[in-house]
Amino acid sequence: GAIDPPDRILDEVLDEFGFDPPEPDSHSGDAASARAAADGLRRAGFRGVRAHAEVLAHRWTARGYADFIEHFSEESLFDELERGERRALRRRLLERLGELRPEELTLRLPVVYVTGRAPD
Repeated sequence: GAIDPPDRILDEVLDEFGFDPPEPDSHSGDAASARAAADGLRRAGFRGVRAHAEVLAHRWTARGYADFIEHFSEESLFDELERGERRALRRRLLERLGELRPEELTLRLPVVYVTGRAPD
């Protein structure tokens, strides 16, 4: 799929600093659709199964995204950096993220909700 603008900028900034981009997330356990998720529960014996899909939207601020990257997503990379290099990388990331429009800083993730009654 298409890469989100903040993630694209992160890859570009890491490349500027001589680092490989992060490995892409594997979503192998994700349901392909609400129907696929419902069918899976039905095969497992659940009854009265209902499913629907929505989109979870989270609007980042440049600082919030940088905090997420530095202190969670890429914490091990940042922990290996010298203090000055860490500050320079964060400063450059914030500068580049500041170029994005608010809607480009919105993360949109598909979510499937499934309910059903457990087998007796």
